[in-house]
Amino acid sequence: MVVGSLTWYRAARRAVGLSSQPEYPNLEALLEAEASQPHSGYFYAARIVPPVGIVVGNGVFVPLAMNFSPLFYIGAVGLSVVGGGLGILFNFLDRSLSPAKKHIRRQAHMIWGRYGIGSLIGTSPVISPVVGQVLDEAASIYMRHAQRKSSTEVHRRAFQALEVAMARLMELAAIENAQNQELEFDSGWALPLLQEMRQMDTALARLTQFAPSGSAPVDPLANLRDARAEVAGIVSAIDELDQQQSA
Repeated sequence: MVVGSLTWYRAARRAVGLSSQPEYPNLEALLEAEASQPHSGYFYAARIVPPVGIVVGNGVFVPLAMNFSPLFYIGAVGLSVVGGGLGILFNFLDRSLSPAKKHIRRQAHMIWGRYGIGSLIGTSPVISPVVGQVLDEAASIYMRHAQRKSSTEVHRRAFQALEVAMARLMELAAIENAQNQELEFDSGWALPLLQEMRQMDTALARLTQFAPSGSAPVDPLANLRDARAEVAGIVSAIDELDQQQSA
């Protein structure tokens, strides 16, 4: 299946009277968004394209320059420069992706590829219902904060933690067999991780309530109050997490 086919997959499932099968809208939306996105492609492109440009440029244009016209050297140099520039671009794009994001995309591609006739008719479910419910809730939390612009370092660090947790939880669905997924789920690490994501979601929601919107006020008193409210929100969230963990 390719990205964009989720709608058709659901329509087919309902058309043949199989709408009673569980659906995981948040998880499936995450799979649809990430499955076809590059995870390792930029890394390999950054290391393949520059030498290819040099080899092709010298292999094609240098002989032409030696046998016909020195102007062909421009082609050799130009192709090498283009290859090097693309290598720099691909390397930048690769570094812009966190390891957790790459892991999410890699697993999404793997999971998405298992959707087919067997999953459509229910004989070979891609995801165990128990695992599916957990991942659907986790995907909802993850995507909610992925769509928000990180306004502070606190938000950025919190989202990075959520991304690492989401990547870890998706390892459950990456296991081939639904029964094996449940065996791994029963090992006990998934629910505590989801609970931490819930608590982080709550803490970030509270922090957002205290965060100042728009540009900083000109009034020093209002500016100081906004800053104090943000700090108070962070401290309150930390205290709440400590209380929940010690309970």
